Amino acid sequence: MEYLKKLKKYCIIILFTLGVIVFQDYLNKNVSSLARHLYPYFSGIDPDNAFAFLFLHHFIQAVVYLLLILLAAKVFRFKIRDFGFNLKEYRKSIKYTLIFAAVWAVIQFGTGLVFVLNGQPVSWNFRTNTRNFTGYFLFEVLFSGTSEELFFRGLVITLILIMLKNSSKTRKESNIFALVSATLIFMAAHIGFTLMPFRVTYINWLQQGTAMIFGVFYGVLLLRTKSLLGPILAHNLLNGVITLSGMLLYFIF
Repeated sequence: MEYLKKLKKYCIIILFTLGVIVFQDYLNKNVSSLARHLYPYFSGIDPDNAFAFLFLHHFIQAVVYLLLILLAAKVFRFKIRDFGFNLKEYRKSIKYTLIFAAVWAVIQFGTGLVFVLNGQPVSWNFRTNTRNFTGYFLFEVLFSGTSEELFFRGLVITLILIMLKNSSKTRKESNIFALVSATLIFMAAHIGFTLMPFRVTYINWLQQGTAMIFGVFYGVLLLRTKSLLGPILAHNLLNGVITLSGMLLYFIF
């Protein structure tokens, strides 16, 4: 009987993970469509579409995620701080983030240098000028993680832990299961696919590996500190490190 209860719980979480992957893809496509309709109103400050669309997309996305968190808090009778909206152990969050970012900066620049020296130059999807680089960099360090962490860590991990709360699992087991599920959802968000028929339209294995490492790190930060501060800081800072590394390699070579 105990085995069947565990099996049922596993199946529920697996189905939840698959459902969230489909939901996030559907939401992302609709948010992208809305952002594209709004972009012309902001094209004056970003004629090359280097950063304005991204800001719009992630702002709309953040609003939707916040509404989902408020709904989940009401349904499960949780407080907003239970979804990571607090400053618990902020020193630990900052310390771990800075250490990881420093290590990753070396890895990122070193890997990029190897690619460049082997004939794969850094390229950008926009015209390379000061305004475009500045706007894109500011987006990465201020808003990319601020929006996404509300969902991938704040909402997803918290909901999975709620579902596992009354199971026979230990806290460590529940945390691992939530971490793995949230990381898989995060990785899937960096894959392009269609459902009917199912077809993968885009996948970059190097990006998938990076998403897996980052996803685990962001999740561990949330589970260790019970705060979204660490994941948001880390996500923004690491995206900034990647962008800055690309810029340096672009201008050097």
